[in-house]
Amino acid sequence: MDRVYTAIGIICVLLILLVLTITISVGIHYLQQKNVYEDIPAVIAILIFICIWIITFLVLIMLVINFIQGE
Repeated sequence: MDRVYTAIGIICVLLILLVLTITISVGIHYLQQKNVYEDIPAVIAILIFICIWIITFLVLIMLVINFIQGE
């Protein structure tokens, strides 16, 4: 049963990564249309989203390793 919960967790993390990727892409597209120095909070927000994306990706790797080991 633990493998089922791990698989559900992997699917949820993949969906979160998809949403974060879309958000980062839209933010970068928004910044390309403006002068970056005019909108420093948007740059900081995108950097925060990128950090969250990296942490979420590490959680995904942990879940996949856990799933493969069958624990």
